[in-house]
Formats: sequence, structure tokens, C-alpha cells
Amino acid sequence: MALRLDRYGNEFFRETGAALATGLKIGQRIGVGLSFGVKRYRVIYFGSSSVFQAGGSIHWSGNNAIAGFFIHSLINGPHFATPDSNVRNTIIAGTGIGRTWAGSLYTDINFYYFTGEGIAGRASLQYQILSAVLLAMQVETKPLRYGFEAGYTLKEYALMVTTGWQPSLGWSPGIAIHFRKPSKRKENE
Repeated sequence: MALRLDRYGNEFFRETGAALATGLKIGQRIGVGLSFGVKRYRVIYFGSSSVFQAGGSIHWSGNNAIAGFFIHSLINGPHFATPDSNVRNTIIAGTGIGRTWAGSLYTDINFYYFTGEGIAGRASLQYQILSAVLLAMQVETKPLRYGFEAGYTLKEYALMVTTGWQPSLGWSPGIAIHFRKPSKRKENE
């Protein structure tokens, strides 16, 4: 289970969000995930608007790799007082693959389609330092964003401090809290 809080913006535009996500293993190598969130947009001289998000995913994991499909819906999308702001619901569907290399290095890449926007992508790299410190970075297209994260894990809990940079908005802070239910392994495994 994970909780994420983030904010992007400057004096003209602000995007503030919160999301809650959870996953469930439904077989030896198959898992599903659900996420729910809300984002609040504020544009100077145009007002503000809220977006509710719901999403689901299914993934396969094995041999230090993971692959999956996901779909998200932005319900009651941003609506500002502009002539071209009639799109109210947006679907985001995509696929991705990831791999753990040498135990402490993980990479992944995702491609997804936004209704009305086209194809976008995201790539990330994560590196585990010692047993409890995680560093990560990502690059995303449409809109172009760069993200950096540093986190600390203690047993099944993780606290991540995040920051993102977007060319038109600058630096933005965020925080994420993760809880991973301890796995039920047999004594002789």
C-alpha cells in the first residue's frame, strides 16, 4: 500500500495531488493493483478545478523481471474558462517492463496513450544503497518532467522524499509513504 502527496507549480500554475495505491498477488507470478487519487489544478486568471483518478493494473513477475498493463481514468477532468476545455474524462492506457540487475539496480520503461494527447513515455532507474537507502530518477514525456527521489526503508515501511523538475514550472517537492505487507514464506524456503 502506498500514499503519495505531490505538488508542481509556480506563481501562474499549480498542480497538487494525493493518491492511494494497493496491490495483491493472485498467483505465483501474477498480481493486480488499484489506485485512487485526486488532483487540484489552479491556473491564475482561469480558476481552479479538481480531477478524480481511478486506475487498475495487472502484471507478471519472474526471473528478476516484471511486465504489465495499466489503465487510468481521469474523471471530471480539468475544466477552466477556456474555449477548448470541453474534455471532461480522459483515459490513459499503457504497458511497461522492468528488470532488477545485480540485486541493487532496477530499471523500467513505460509507454502509454492519453486520449486527446497521443503517446507518451517514462523511464526510471533505481539504485539501492546499503540495505535501507534508495535513490531513483525518472524522465517523462508529455509534459517533459524529470524526477528524483531519495528514500529510507525500515522493515515493511518506506519514506520517500521526491522532487521533480519541469522546464516551464521549475522544481516541485513531494513525499511518498509505502507499506509492504510482510510475505508469508515457509520456514524451509
